[in-house]
Amino acid sequence: MKEVTCICGWTCRGTEDEVVAQVMAHGRDAHGIESTREEILAIAVEVPPPPASPAAD
Repeated sequence: MKEVTCICGWTCRGTEDEVVAQVMAHGRDAHGIESTREEILAIAVEVPPPPASPAAD
């Protein structure tokens, strides 16, 4: 799981593909910036996945 935090404070977390798509959209919509997949992955940090939810009985 990856996470990216923008200088504006916006944060996203997910798989590589999810984070790349979210950061591309945020950069374009909020800042008018186009970023490449490589640029985004260079700033993404690895984070542990959330704990699994307990199974319902």
